[in-house]
Amino acid sequence: MRNQSLFFYMNSKRSSGPELVLRPAEELVPREDWYAFLKKVAKQITDDSKKSICGKGYKYTDADYWEVLVFKVLNDLSTGEAANELNDLLHERSGVFPRHIGGIAPRFERLVPNESQVNNFLRAMPDWLKNTMIERVYKAQFNVARECCLIGDEVEAYFDFHEHDYYGKDRHPGNPSIVGTYKGAGTNRARKYNELMVSSGNVKLYVGLHLVEKGEPKEQWMAEMLAMLEKWGVKVKKVMADREYSTYDVLAIMARLGIPYTGAMKKTPTIKDEVDKYIDGTCPPVVPVVLEPNQAVRNDIGPIDVHIIMKPDDGKTIETIRKDLRTGKITRAQAYKQIHVFITTEKAPPNRRELVKWGINEIRKYRRRWRIESGFRDSDSCTPATRARTNGLKTFAIFIDRFAFNAWQIQKGLRKRLRGVPASWRRGPTLKRFSTATTKIYLSGRPVVNQPVGG
Repeated sequence: MRNQSLFFYMNSKRSSGPELVLRPAEELVPREDWYAFLKKVAKQITDDSKKSICGKGYKYTDADYWEVLVFKVLNDLSTGEAANELNDLLHERSGVFPRHIGGIAPRFERLVPNESQVNNFLRAMPDWLKNTMIERVYKAQFNVARECCLIGDEVEAYFDFHEHDYYGKDRHPGNPSIVGTYKGAGTNRARKYNELMVSSGNVKLYVGLHLVEKGEPKEQWMAEMLAMLEKWGVKVKKVMADREYSTYDVLAIMARLGIPYTGAMKKTPTIKDEVDKYIDGTCPPVVPVVLEPNQAVRNDIGPIDVHIIMKPDDGKTIETIRKDLRTGKITRAQAYKQIHVFITTEKAPPNRRELVKWGINEIRKYRRRWRIESGFRDSDSCTPATRARTNGLKTFAIFIDRFAFNAWQIQKGLRKRLRGVPASWRRGPTLKRFSTATTKIYLSGRPVVNQPVGG
């Protein structure tokens, strides 16, 4: 469906609306049929592995189950709601009333599997196949963005942990992926995921998802992901991550790969000494520091030269913090909490008088890392909370949300690239509008009809 102008009408009596008329801005950019996209990738994987989840002789093919899953994630529905809604819409599109198939209670022929069948389909999928699906779909979506010139030859990489509260009975070490958390809502256990987002220009895409086991080295997965991006044909010009990643081992891996790193930093004893000096006014907010390896490190490359950047809370100044500390309004421990620390391996300017200005600019750039945080919020809202209990099913449910988010970002990126049109046209569709339009186009069952802009 790419590279075509669209104008669709859909005759339906349901809540999805009687017709869809694409707006002028939407007609100016190509669209991807994400239903067909996911079914095609899934078919390639099952063909390559010679593993059909349904097997032969069943009424539904694997593609029918993927159709329900895409409908579910694009329309913010539970699995049961999605299966029934899609079934009704397909019957209405066909114009044929479903055939009565008997039974004590009235039962009618379905065109797509029901909730139980979809859940059984996902349970029957082995974890290795789920992981393969995640990797291949991410790669395929990345390729679509590259083909549309939305992702350039250089990208920024954002790493972050994302926790999902756990309320079941599993414990470590029986389930090594159930880890402790201080942020849980009514629980002190969670599943923790390593996730990777790449950003190029106005487009950001999730390309990595990994369920963490307790004690697992984070730098190993990071190195694998960066090697994957190089294999995909892009150069990582910078890595940004949260404070949990800012360790000697991670910086050692970045140094070996020659990739600059910027991240928030925990107040270790070495860092705390620098914060003390900054609060006392005996050092500037940007200082060079040498990180030394200890006996616990796994990637010893010797001393690592970095710069520490210290920044007061938003709305605060260091002068205000010093005054409050001097007058007893706050304690030193409270003063520590009002200072944020960042670490970077970016090359500093040779002129020391430019060091503070350079450091402040690096922090401004670091704000782009919040794209992955906002992405969590947006994509987690794509579907209702899943009741999946196993690690594999929970991970796959998160991936389905990320798939919808990536599809939305690609469509938004195409809109942002428009020129010579009102600024409002370039804002791109909201997630709800994107989902509605994608679904109605798919369910219209009609060929694309070219129309003039605004027609």
